[in-house]
Amino acid sequence: MANDRYVEIAIGHPGNRGVIISLLDLPQYINQSQSLFRSYYAFDKELVEHFKVRKTIKNYLGNYYLDRIIFDIDKGSNSNEKCLDTAQEFLNKLIKTLEASEMSSDIEEYVQCWFSGRGFHFCIPNVFKFEPSNNLPEIVKTTIKHYFPEGDNIYDGARLIRVGQTVNEKSGLYKIPLDVNEVLYGTAEEIRTLAKSQRLDFKPISIKNPEQLLDIIY
Repeated sequence: MANDRYVEIAIGHPGNRGVIISLLDLPQYINQSQSLFRSYYAFDKELVEHFKVRKTIKNYLGNYYLDRIIFDIDKGSNSNEKCLDTAQEFLNKLIKTLEASEMSSDIEEYVQCWFSGRGFHFCIPNVFKFEPSNNLPEIVKTTIKHYFPEGDNIYDGARLIRVGQTVNEKSGLYKIPLDVNEVLYGTAEEIRTLAKSQRLDFKPISIKNPEQLLDIIY
C-alpha cells in the first residue's frame, strides 16, 4: 500500500540525497523552480530506521518495492533529433511487446511517456509482477535487460530518477508528460517547446495494478 511506502529524495541536485519521505507526500515537494529526484524503488519503514544509523542507502538489508517501471532513453552526446529517433524506436518495441502479451486494455492505459528535459522516460505498471525482496534490483535489471537491452541501466538499488513536472537543471526544460502519439509523430523542437514550462493541464495515466503480462527472468 502506498500509504506505508517511503522514498529517498534529493532536492535541487542528486547530491542532496538522504531525505526520506512518505511516497504519498512526494507531490508536496514539487517546486517549479528546482529539480527534484526520488529513489527508483520504494521502501517500507525499515528504510527509515536504516537511515537513522547509516545516512545512506548503502548496505540496506530490507526489501525494495517497485510501484512502477521506468525506462530511460538518455540524450547523452546525441542531437535532440537522434535522441527522439531512439526514443521512438524504443517506444514502438515497448508497444509491440506489450500488445504481444495479449494485454486486455488499450496501450494508452499502460504506457505513460515523459520528456525528461533532455531525454525520454517511459513508465508502465509492474507487468512482471515483481515481488518485494532485498535482491529485487538485480532481478529487475536482469529481466529488463532481457526484454529491453536498448534502454539505459537504471535499476540499481541506489538509483534516483527525476520527478515529473520538475525542471532539468542542465537544459532548463521541464520533465513533462506526453501522450504516445506526441512521441511517435512529434518533432524534437515541438516537444522541447512544450517543455519550456510545466504541463499541468495534462493528467498522466494512473499506474494500475495489472495481471502479469511478461515473465520474470532470473
